[in-house]
Amino acid sequence: MKTIALISGGKDSILSVLLAMRYGHSPVVVANICPTGDEGHEEVHELDSYFFQTVGHEAVESIAHCMGLPLRRAYIRAGQSKVQDLHYAKERDDEDEVETLYRLLHSVKEEFAEVEGVTTGAILSHYQRYRVEDVCGRLGLQSLAFLWQRPAGEVLDIAAVLHVHAILVKTASIGLDPRIHVGLSLEDVRPTLEKAQRLYGAHSAGEGGEFETIVLDCPLFRDQCLEVASLERVIVDDNDYSPSGYARFNVKLRNKTMEERALSKELLLRLPTMTFPSDRMCHLPRVDQLIKAYNEKFEWETSFKPSDINAKFWGDNSCDVYESDVLHTDNEVEYCVTDVLQRIVEEMSGRNREVFFLLVFSPSIRHFVPFFEAFAHFFPNPQPPGCAFAECSDKKSFRLEVLSASREFIQRATLQVRSSSCYGPVSMGPHSFSNLVDTNDERCVIVSGCIGLVPVKQRLAVTEDMPEILNFSFSRLARALGLEEDALRNFFVQFAFMYANSVIGLTHFGTGAPLATHATFFCET
Repeated sequence: MKTIALISGGKDSILSVLLAMRYGHSPVVVANICPTGDEGHEEVHELDSYFFQTVGHEAVESIAHCMGLPLRRAYIRAGQSKVQDLHYAKERDDEDEVETLYRLLHSVKEEFAEVEGVTTGAILSHYQRYRVEDVCGRLGLQSLAFLWQRPAGEVLDIAAVLHVHAILVKTASIGLDPRIHVGLSLEDVRPTLEKAQRLYGAHSAGEGGEFETIVLDCPLFRDQCLEVASLERVIVDDNDYSPSGYARFNVKLRNKTMEERALSKELLLRLPTMTFPSDRMCHLPRVDQLIKAYNEKFEWETSFKPSDINAKFWGDNSCDVYESDVLHTDNEVEYCVTDVLQRIVEEMSGRNREVFFLLVFSPSIRHFVPFFEAFAHFFPNPQPPGCAFAECSDKKSFRLEVLSASREFIQRATLQVRSSSCYGPVSMGPHSFSNLVDTNDERCVIVSGCIGLVPVKQRLAVTEDMPEILNFSFSRLARALGLEEDALRNFFVQFAFMYANSVIGLTHFGTGAPLATHATFFCET
């Protein structure tokens, strides 16, 4: 897809553009948020922002020039981090810096109608990711965050492999000294960064604000790169333990040598074939593990007993069951869904209970979209319930099993993901991907329904996504089940990705697959 490159000029936003290009995404315009003074015209070199890197903005215009792309900018002032909650969607402030980004991307989208996505350099910050996703969601854009959850050392390795040459323009961490390290290259400072991580728990890629960078050269700069023309170190805090400071600097353009241009071209051509460790999902099981689990733990039967769809799946007192009116035609879906969800919301409100999960049995998978359109209306952000949606073609109405708890005793935390990355899938709907529910009685994590999606491609997994499976024979099992061997391989691959996607929802809240007490699979028969 055509994308907006949202860049600060630092290594992470540039790396995100390069990693996105591996999957066929190409930038057509650069967007940047720049600091300004209260009167709108004073020169401001750096200001505190909860969301944006502003130091080094002097170089962004030259960076866009080197990329051969148009630049569109908006401006923020100090004190514009108005809404500081983790989740941004509950309330918005027109003066907030996030709304400045919204207006900028809105105008860019109107000018460049072909854009469909936005690349950003988020690595660990849910605060940043939720805000980008909120803006993208309102504009119908896809957030692309291909650095998301990559280890710090891997981020530095990727920068080195892709010849992204950056210098430090700010430091604010124990183990770093702006008088020494500001102005040095990332490669030269890396041993110091890794030592600070080892001794003090700092993030060696700077995701915790330990340092900021500006990129002087990378494969995106095809004909020209940047050189520092002048640099002045400004000390902000000169304490003995964690001094901080930044650079005031100017850059100049330099024509690349023939060898440098050839290297940039060669790297761009090789991008689609380059791989890095976190491209593979960290919880994706190996094929031999799947085969071993099958051989040791499962007994296949020639017949299966169907579930009783009229019995409570959850079977406890916190579960209430709701049935919609009978559907006679697809034209009645919107009315039936709206009616049953409104009943749920009104009754739960009257009983002072909070809904945290819905298990939905639908007469047809075709009703997925209209159901979740209504769901988003009745359960808006920031912390909607989790949900699993399953087709039950024997039914003529919607059946919803609703888990809830008294508002007096429930505490919840949720995970929602709207950004494409290698780490995990985009949430399939407006529901929470994972729910941590804490009541007087128990503490549990419930992961919403998952399917075998390949996160970075957002499609069902097939054999080519786990090519090592071709080294294993499934002929005996395929004959026993009356299936084609290729179809069975695809099933195993999709199961593996479904498992990996689900485990992400557990590990986010500090648990894992070995601690799971229930795993439920809905299969077509």
